[in-house]
Amino acid sequence: IIIHILAITITKNADKAANTKPDIHHIGDSTAANNGSWAYYIDHNRSSFPALADLATFYNNGAGGRNLCTYYTQGKLASVLRSIEPGDIVMFGNMGTNGLGSSFEDDVNFYLDAAEAMGAKIIINSYTPHGAVGGYASGYNSSTHTFDAYRRDSGDPTTRKVAEKRAASDMNYLGFVEIGKNADAAFNAYVADYAANGYASVDAAAQAIIACFSDHNHYSAGSVARNLMLNGYGDVKGIVAQLVDILNAAAPKSFDDLIKEDTDNKTVTITASIDGNNEKAKVPADATVIIKSGAEIKNATITSDGLFTITTDNSTITNVSTVQFDEYGKMAPWDGAVMKTSSGKNAEGQNVTDNAYFVMKNIEIGADTVTFVVGGKELKGNISGKSGDLLFGLFITGVPEGTELTVK
Repeated sequence: IIIHILAITITKNADKAANTKPDIHHIGDSTAANNGSWAYYIDHNRSSFPALADLATFYNNGAGGRNLCTYYTQGKLASVLRSIEPGDIVMFGNMGTNGLGSSFEDDVNFYLDAAEAMGAKIIINSYTPHGAVGGYASGYNSSTHTFDAYRRDSGDPTTRKVAEKRAASDMNYLGFVEIGKNADAAFNAYVADYAANGYASVDAAAQAIIACFSDHNHYSAGSVARNLMLNGYGDVKGIVAQLVDILNAAAPKSFDDLIKEDTDNKTVTITASIDGNNEKAKVPADATVIIKSGAEIKNATITSDGLFTITTDNSTITNVSTVQFDEYGKMAPWDGAVMKTSSGKNAEGQNVTDNAYFVMKNIEIGADTVTFVVGGKELKGNISGKSGDLLFGLFITGVPEGTELTVK
């Protein structure tokens, strides 16, 4: 029997309710997922990490002995995708120990793109380090009493490469958890502090870490190595603290707080969609507000004690004192936008110099008229064309060319 698949439809789950914590779905192999490994331990001991538990619920979806191909063909990726509710997080790392295949980078991106298509945000982590045992014993230098065992082989360099590219271009990418290099640093700090940790010598402390590794991949023969990876040591942040930092940075902020973040240099860049809950936020006079492609502001107002500029991919409005955004994320009529009148043409194509004329692209206005204030006198202006790719003009009559107008 030959079966031809004509189409596959995958439907997103419903969005999470407001103020609901996201789930973190970790994808990895045994180096993260086996009993005693870091992802398994977080999943089974969530109450031990209250700062993380307050922000998200962590799930270990890793599977020992799998690579990207077998994790997919055995339906494990599909299971993760079905579990995602928009707003959840897929954390990817520790995958590739069991073979990279011929297109590891493309396959990683396939996983991440599939997760994003289901509404997930992305976190990437580096591998756990090699254990300094067997053929990898050189990962510990007994002369300097230091570890240098983070992975340069397998998929770690490629995973880091994917993370760098996502950080530069993917609005759904939240951050990178550095496990391998931070593990080396935490191991070294712990060993240097050997006496405080109850050891007779630096080598005794180092051997306590090494003894956790049953082979160079797995470290569940003891708890010291895993706990240092999870919790860090001294100033070195572990997995949990890095996750908490990433989640706090990604947490929804008030509209006013978001606007204030970049105002020192009078440039505010908005890269993610915001529902302002009808809040008002103030920017400095002469500021520039840049709304990046894909970002949308709803139910919010930006004001200033002076005039500022607001820029999107398609339009720039200068000399604005207030911009409102309605529930559809479109700019409402502009309160305080200052413009100069210019000559226009009437229906017969004649030049008319006593009409004010203003042109914008790709902006939708939610009213048919706008009130102008000229020399303290209010005048109504009709809008010709309201949305889409149209150029539209705001016309008022009886105003000489060059008169300064303020939209009220």
